[in-house]
Order: sequence, then C-alpha cells, then structure tokens
Amino acid sequence: MPSNDFDIAQIERVHEFERRCKTYQEMRTVLTDRFRKAVETVGETWKDADYRKIVELSETVELQLRAAGRVVDERLVPLLERTRKIIDEKNRR
Repeated sequence: MPSNDFDIAQIERVHEFERRCKTYQEMRTVLTDRFRKAVETVGETWKDADYRKIVELSETVELQLRAAGRVVDERLVPLLERTRKIIDEKNRR
C-alpha cells in the first residue's frame, strides 16, 4: 500500500525538476534564436543549393524544438506543478 508521506528529498526533487524544465524552456528559446541567426549569417555569403538544404533542415529542427517546447509548457510543467501542490498539501496535514 502506497504511503501518503513524502520526505523532504522527494519534494525537493520535484521542485528541482520543475525548475530545470523552466530553465530548459528559457535556454531553448535563446539557443533557437542564436541558431537561426547563425544560419542567416552563413546565408549572407553562401547562397547555393547546399545553403538552401541547410535552411530547410534548420527549419525542421526549429519546428521540432517548438513542438518539444509546447509539450513541456502545456503538459510537463502543469503536471509537475500539480504534483508539487499535492505533495505540499499532503505534507501540511
């Protein structure tokens, strides 16, 4: 039978994972912007078929990163927030 008791280490692990997810989101945005600018910079001097392929692939990467970000924002972070609240409430009892 599962216990309703949580130790401080369990609570802190949930908090830490939630913080890391939020940090991931912030860094993902920053790095995606830098990546896009780097591709644009290459494009200032390089406009052949290889460059067009690089642009195409980088757009695919950006779409996948945005999709991953949506999953984190819409599903993972809310789940962690609910879990943290449940743990906090049970510990207050």
